[in-house]
Amino acid sequence: MSKTAEKSKVTYSDDLWECIRAVYEADGGSSVKRMLEIVQNTTQIDELPSRQTVVARAKRENWQRPDSLQQLSTAKLQK
Repeated sequence: MSKTAEKSKVTYSDDLWECIRAVYEADGGSSVKRMLEIVQNTTQIDELPSRQTVVARAKRENWQRPDSLQQLSTAKLQK
């Protein structure tokens, strides 16, 4: 019998990912770790994706973080 453990793939709901993305794109100043704490406190979900998983998905899906609140406000005004 092989001693290599098979990793189980954890999936998260689309609603959770939308929440993480919204906080990620709204808060350019906080670390990803702090941002996940905000999501956890807001949603009361204990098991969230790791920092590395969030960063990888953000890069893959081209999430944008504002450099400042002014940039965020200008972007919202243009919608």
